Amino acid sequence: MKNYSSAEYKECISKMGLKCSYDFHSRSSAFFSCPFHIDKTPSLSISFSKGIFNCFACNRHGTISQLCYEQTGRGIPSFLGLEKENEFKAFVKKSRVIENSDLTVK
Repeated sequence: MKNYSSAEYKECISKMGLKCSYDFHSRSSAFFSCPFHIDKTPSLSISFSKGIFNCFACNRHGTISQLCYEQTGRGIPSFLGLEKENEFKAFVKKSRVIENSDLTVK
């Protein structure tokens, strides 16, 4: 399982649209309204530095990757568009290897 950066976790949570009563981007953890139940007071704690979540009201917990998948039906790479970016980087790297090997063969 890949560990993502705090910035990638925060981008995922932002795109999911979870409600937070303050700007969480400068914090290592924050409280959100839990998407698993009606939540008057934010009870879902998300730790971006550890990559985990825990709801103190309904006791749901797990990784941010699991939360993303449960809420969107897609993993973090797919949800953030990282798969295509990684495929492109692999293609470019492979192309460079082929170009360099063509030059050395001649």
